[in-house]
Amino acid sequence: MKKIIICLTVLMLLCGCSSGENKNDDINNEVQDDINENQLDDKKDNEQVKNQMITLQMPKGTADFGIFYDEYIVELLNEMENDSRVLAYNKIGTVGLHPVDYKAVESEKTDEQIPVGSESINEMIMLFNNIANMIELNSGEIEVIQGRFYNQQEVENGDKVILVMSDFATQNNLEIGDKIKFSYLNDYSFLTDYIDEKDLFIEYEIIGIFEGDALPVSNGYNSNVYEDNLLLAPSTSILNYIDMYQNAMLDQENDAKNTDEGFLTNQIESYNKKTPTIMLKDASEIEGFIADYQEKLKDYYTIQLID
Repeated sequence: MKKIIICLTVLMLLCGCSSGENKNDDINNEVQDDINENQLDDKKDNEQVKNQMITLQMPKGTADFGIFYDEYIVELLNEMENDSRVLAYNKIGTVGLHPVDYKAVESEKTDEQIPVGSESINEMIMLFNNIANMIELNSGEIEVIQGRFYNQQEVENGDKVILVMSDFATQNNLEIGDKIKFSYLNDYSFLTDYIDEKDLFIEYEIIGIFEGDALPVSNGYNSNVYEDNLLLAPSTSILNYIDMYQNAMLDQENDAKNTDEGFLTNQIESYNKKTPTIMLKDASEIEGFIADYQEKLKDYYTIQLID
């Protein structure tokens, strides 16, 4: 609609049709009113979403990593996540993966904006969550345009199901039901003595194709660079695979140095102790929700409203 109006405006000016100026002004004013109204609606929607969200933050001076291994806090976080007032929550983990036989979408960013070791090694970023819902699905930042999102049964089963972004699917002629393999490393040749060949790759079935904006990419990944190369999958589908690679790399490094240093990773344990960002069903329940949990959490976290 905007393009058509712009073209008409240019045509009237070129033809010297002064009689149409008032009409053109009316059209432009009407369009601007629509834009302003839409922006106001978007602002209200965004404010409403934010008013439903809280996050947890460690108090200053309590950066003792040991508190994450307290069973009490883990059980309390699980209780919060399963509270009937919760609509969705993000306990997002991220991992870089390399698609096998497919090409990541090239970034339009300049070379200076692309971090070393990103698209040059055909890397994508998987965002994994342990609930069949994400805050971004409810806020409109993610739209599943084909297929579906994974369900809670698939999370519990650890099913290897995945959603890919539309540009990546189009570029590689991928459809719902197709299988796609990934590798944790671009060059895994140095680990072939530590990992069975059949376990070097992990295969997923595509169940959904999505478009998204402002997704929660973190852990050092640049969301602009990976904006067309994001993947969504259950946390239970990937954590053991990450463990296998990281522990194999530790073994290989120790053998090369003839040492026995470092600690084996346990991605499931570490992930379960991540703190969530929580979205409630109703903003009016925020005050009561915080009151119910802040006293129990006072030695660990401060609950903060996202504004």
